[in-house]
Amino acid sequence: MQSSSPQSPSSLAGRSVLVVGAGGGGIGTDTALCLAEAGARVVAADWIEERVDEVVALLADRGHECVGLVADARDPEQANDLVARSIEAVGALRGLVNVVGGTLPGTWQRMEDYTDELYDEVLNLNLRTAFLTTRATARHMLEVGDGGSIVNFSSVSGLRAAPYHGLYGAAKAAVGSLTRTMAVEWGYSGIRVNAIAPSRVQTPRVVRGGGTREEAIANPLRRNIEVREVANVALFLISDMSSALTGQTYNVDAGVTAESPAGPAKAFAVRLPGGKS
Repeated sequence: MQSSSPQSPSSLAGRSVLVVGAGGGGIGTDTALCLAEAGARVVAADWIEERVDEVVALLADRGHECVGLVADARDPEQANDLVARSIEAVGALRGLVNVVGGTLPGTWQRMEDYTDELYDEVLNLNLRTAFLTTRATARHMLEVGDGGSIVNFSSVSGLRAAPYHGLYGAAKAAVGSLTRTMAVEWGYSGIRVNAIAPSRVQTPRVVRGGGTREEAIANPLRRNIEVREVANVALFLISDMSSALTGQTYNVDAGVTAESPAGPAKAFAVRLPGGKS
């Protein structure tokens, strides 16, 4: 009898993955779709019901089943309940992707102008959500004892200074720190924890704000980063393609953080033979 071929390490067939912050048509939405295309049973969660319905409809239109759940991951009870409802709907979770977060309108300002209320708002959205959902999921994974993969979203703003969005940068830096500590503490159980740190991505919100695909971008690739390019990294980290990787932050930034802190390479182009960088 001919033996069956081994499953591809990129396949997520038979695995259940929760995506928090899946709505809005941006990175979370494309991540949910990307994971479903790889065979995962996806739970798409967001705090706005309309967004959840849109993700479920999108995946259904592409021929993929998806469970949609509404929850505000900033609230401990809702975060715990979200994980419990996900398990009830699709079985034991083998993956979690925390996409929720961002810099909201009105949060860009000088450090001395931040209010206590805005401090709570920014850190709750970008740090508290990641901690609460990861803690709840890890408790479940530890109890099941079958390992798993968790992906948190940081940002290049958490790797360097973040002028005029300093609280966001601080929250994302903390996400990176949490990711490394979680990876070390839970590694014995086979739970891997990694982070993705994007720079500016062509999300619908960026496009609505005036960003275009034709604009000049100050990165080594001289182009915009597309949403699917970020989602592909999430797939890589959730799947067995990254089975030996944990505690790392992956910069999806078109080379921004690789450049000299003295400035972009193009600034020195005129000094080089031929005037090219």
